[in-house]
Amino acid sequence: MTRIHTLTVDISASAARVWSVLVDVRDYPRWNPFLTITSGRLRHGGRITVVATPADHPPLTLRARVQRVLKPVELVLISQPLVPGFLQGEHRFRIESLAGDLSRLCIHGQFAGALSVVWPDRLENAGRDGFTAMAQALKERTESG
Repeated sequence: MTRIHTLTVDISASAARVWSVLVDVRDYPRWNPFLTITSGRLRHGGRITVVATPADHPPLTLRARVQRVLKPVELVLISQPLVPGFLQGEHRFRIESLAGDLSRLCIHGQFAGALSVVWPDRLENAGRDGFTAMAQALKERTESG
């Protein structure tokens, strides 16, 4: 199993504001350099289709189940590509309220499946880089209003 270390970014905005940007999937193409949600809705038990576009790698289309939605604190997705067993991932987005109008976004990813055994370093690096770019873009989008 490959793990993407938890990434954190502090954002000068309320947790509610960060949450509203994170769950507005129709707006992802405007700001999110890593993930695009092409169908479905972010509701508990829902199914969505996600296209992950890591830098220097071809896009990967994934089906995901929304495992948890706890507004405005946590969103958990369980994903796998169109070929079962190839790669399964758990993606956890957690928003913590800090002092004043400051929040912390934590993103944690964990992977299993054939691809995680064959290319563990490549997968971890691509995932970490993609989620880092997403976190920075979400920060910029949220802080710019």
